[in-house]
Amino acid sequence: MSSPASPFSSIIVMAKQILESGRIGPKSSKAEAEGTVKEIIGAADQAFTEEHEVNYWGFLKATLGEYVRSRGLEESFVVKGSPFNYHGAVGASCSAVMLRKDFYRGEARVEPEMFLEVGMVRDRQGNLSPGVCCGFHYLPSPEGDHSRFVQGVLEDQRTKSMAWALSNDGFLNPSFRSFGRDSHWGMDATLTKVWPEDSVTPEIKERVFQALDELLPLFLRIVSLA
Repeated sequence: MSSPASPFSSIIVMAKQILESGRIGPKSSKAEAEGTVKEIIGAADQAFTEEHEVNYWGFLKATLGEYVRSRGLEESFVVKGSPFNYHGAVGASCSAVMLRKDFYRGEARVEPEMFLEVGMVRDRQGNLSPGVCCGFHYLPSPEGDHSRFVQGVLEDQRTKSMAWALSNDGFLNPSFRSFGRDSHWGMDATLTKVWPEDSVTPEIKERVFQALDELLPLFLRIVSLA
């Protein structure tokens, strides 16, 4: 008897349906983007909801929320989810993010996040492929590399060493951009782990949690230095 499919695999199937529809990209309004996604995967999302008692992006948010609670982080961090339609655009991936409860609201600022993403994600060659991805990155903003969060890494040798070690320990997209002899941590720094579709098994949640555990000390240190 075959093992039951992972809920993550079902979400990947939806992502591929959206991609194959040829309807990704900006729309005239948030409502149009939402309607487009519903037209493409509405039936699949309904089936997913009936089986798991939550819709696809609610599932991702609940999964990351479980991680936050299980690590005793709920007093300091909040989880937010993003469906395939985000603002006025349609994409082929959906996600949940973990960020500070007091993250800056209003004028855009650089903000560190831990994230869980499913759908068309970047593989080792930088190409989009179906799978599951989790990691650390910053929300971009005009502050750029002058952000206090970025500067905190540059000014604290221990934090910089932690980031460098992670970028050489199985995480993709090393976060140090080289400029001659110097290496630089910037706003576009990213540390991720990717599981291609064919390696997404029912145990994928435990593997994601393990990867987030590897990143958590760096994330907490960056937040504390701000």
